[in-house]
Amino acid sequence: MAEVPRYQSGGSQRYGFTYEYDAAHNRTRMRREAAAGTETESAYYAYDEANALTRKFLQPAGEATYYYY
Repeated sequence: MAEVPRYQSGGSQRYGFTYEYDAAHNRTRMRREAAAGTETESAYYAYDEANALTRKFLQPAGEATYYYY
């Protein structure tokens, strides 16, 4: 898992990203937070045996979008 926070000039967190990866280093999840602990968007990824992206599920607040490749 990797976390990438972004801060305002005053030092408070503006937003942050958290990423999760599988054993082949493919991103399996992305989570965006508007403030510490407040999720605004999530994305989930699926891959085939050749590690090619096959699906992406995007869930911004209150919506869900599916992409198939």
